[in-house]
Amino acid sequence: EPVLAVSSDGTGSRLAWVDGLTLEPVDERSVALPFFAAGGGLSPDGTAVAVGAQEGAGVALVDLERMRSLGTIETDGSFVMELHWVRPDLLLAALGDVPSRAVAINPQTREVLAVHDLGGTILYAEETESGLVFLVAPSASIGPARVVVFDGSELRSAKLGEIPAGWEQ
Repeated sequence: EPVLAVSSDGTGSRLAWVDGLTLEPVDERSVALPFFAAGGGLSPDGTAVAVGAQEGAGVALVDLERMRSLGTIETDGSFVMELHWVRPDLLLAALGDVPSRAVAINPQTREVLAVHDLGGTILYAEETESGLVFLVAPSASIGPARVVVFDGSELRSAKLGEIPAGWEQ
């Protein structure tokens, strides 16, 4: 079975379909990415992928049937931790800034819809059917952990008072 793979060298990254056993390209088609890739999220219909940047927090969209770029969306930040394509018109991103941020993007228009400061550092992110759930710690100390749910428009948060998380220098 072919698998989608990203390879990187000193000039950047390339996205291509490769053989699942040998990791050799299955054909000549590939897409150059304008950054070193950090992860991706498949569109709901499986025809496109969003790939996040390891530095600079950009998100590249790629048409998987034609293996061509659909454009790049710039999001201010240090790197993309997680991408989750909720609906054709909603892509969620977790940015690993200090403090971390949650971003809602319309991949059809390549427009950033919302940016929310999480008020801490993401320790863990998990996809849900309708959004992303984060385990968040204080950015520069040890304190109560929080669970934060992001659906693209609002954040909902609950403090885990009995569970300390974070780090100190």
